[in-house]
Amino acid sequence: MRKKTASVRILIILFALLMTAWPGRTYVSHAAEIYYNHVMSVVVASDDGGCSFRMGPGMTYGETYRISSGTELTVTALSRNEKDGLVWGQCIYNGISGWIEIRTAAVSDIQGASIACYDVQVTAEDYLYLRQGPGAEFPVLETPIRGQNLRIDRTVVNNYDGRPWGRTTYNGAQGWVSLNWTYRNSSMIYQQTKDVYMTDNQYYAVVGSENGETCFMEGPGLAAQRIGQVPNGVSLYVDRTMDNSEDGLVWGEVQYDNRLGWIPMNHTKVTGVESAGDVQYSVSVSNAADLRLRTGPGTEYAELVSYIPNGTKLSITQTMINSFDGRPWGYTVYNGVEGWVSLNWTYRAPGT
Repeated sequence: MRKKTASVRILIILFALLMTAWPGRTYVSHAAEIYYNHVMSVVVASDDGGCSFRMGPGMTYGETYRISSGTELTVTALSRNEKDGLVWGQCIYNGISGWIEIRTAAVSDIQGASIACYDVQVTAEDYLYLRQGPGAEFPVLETPIRGQNLRIDRTVVNNYDGRPWGRTTYNGAQGWVSLNWTYRNSSMIYQQTKDVYMTDNQYYAVVGSENGETCFMEGPGLAAQRIGQVPNGVSLYVDRTMDNSEDGLVWGEVQYDNRLGWIPMNHTKVTGVESAGDVQYSVSVSNAADLRLRTGPGTEYAELVSYIPNGTKLSITQTMINSFDGRPWGYTVYNGVEGWVSLNWTYRAPGT
């Protein structure tokens, strides 16, 4: 009987070891939390010439391959392993699903990132670091940056800490900086006229004006020729937005009644953003005397709720960065009302 019991135990151990190392199988530890769902294009960039390709997100998983530096990969998820304290990226290599330590990779682009083109001034009291990816979990690329002007061409919200990051180039090296330690300069690169600036964020919006309708113009401004009116309740696809400093409004280019024209975005409610990242975590309101729920991701949108108290817990399902002010915004529901809140006045709730 003892021999039979020992044999069974040996078989169980062998089976567990076999399944852990079997190619094409991924076993995620309960200690690992998948928190980042943007698809990232990365290049292996390790000081020792390569990185380990493991069957799970942690040092305890077996190494299947050794991937050389310079190899391009697509990372579909990030997972933080509480046991080894490292962040791991899930990808496919040689037809097999596995994980690499994200510190060994440089992020070149992110599918969920918003395209931008504006300058920021570094305001960090000490130094700002250029990193290989949009998060403090990525290694530093360059010496500290202090008091410099940087040009931002991509923006994304890190779904783990809720902070905005921007892609830039400094001293010939491309990387990512935390936008929390910068402020945006007044002018954008996409200049159509002296006082009109454009971004290509694309929205799904529903017209909702206090007057029951909104103006439909030939150009992005009140000075443009009026085409007609768009009634409340009409759903529109906004292909791009423009900020007109003369009338102080943000305008969206739409197609309505077989005509191409512009509507003021403060008369709409944004129901979706193509460049937004789909997420699922909670935040708590902090240090905000008057956090507002708005119809869209920016202060240019109308208020739905004028005050959300400190300590309120909100569930965030989408995140994006407003290309005009560089701030992160989250889509949520408060007291049964759907809208957007500034994530600058929140912190991510532990365990979410």
